[in-house]
Amino acid sequence: MGYTGGNDVHQAQEVGPGRRTGTGSRTCLGFGTQLRRRAEPRLALIALGWSKNERALPKLVEVLEEENFGYWPRADACDAIARIGSPKAIPVLRKCLKSETFHALPNAFRALVALGDREAVPLAVARVGPEIEAYNSGSVVRELEKVTGQSFGFERQRWQEWWKSVESEWQIPEEFRKPWDQQPAVY
Repeated sequence: MGYTGGNDVHQAQEVGPGRRTGTGSRTCLGFGTQLRRRAEPRLALIALGWSKNERALPKLVEVLEEENFGYWPRADACDAIARIGSPKAIPVLRKCLKSETFHALPNAFRALVALGDREAVPLAVARVGPEIEAYNSGSVVRELEKVTGQSFGFERQRWQEWWKSVESEWQIPEEFRKPWDQQPAVY
């Protein structure tokens, strides 16, 4: 399968709209859909985050909303959004955490935390359960533990009870209110 987009470096810099290839299929970040599992699109997503340019948000949101991109590109898009630091992305990240078809939970959770959204905690707690324990999604528990200082494992009810008891006064810890690159690593 051939490369169907333009030069990946230029695509990441331009942050232009997706374009149509000669076959009529829409590309994202200048890459054809057949390359979604290769490294180039992931590197482009990471580059968009390092650009810290809000103009990248529509492309990053497109990746979050497209289920065919899979776990890692969507995780990279969450991290890129966190690095850009724009609260404009909060609604789509909340939507991701609520969606049963979205699995990059640790990254969406931490992106929301980095953007200062306390709602990240109850949204992540709602997704906790033994059904995600054996998957990458299950790492959201480690991220919840890091951010909250609590340790309830995959016991959703205990997390919910704790949240109910602290909801009115709980604040995002100082170390998670710093710019993304100065925060503790995800996972």
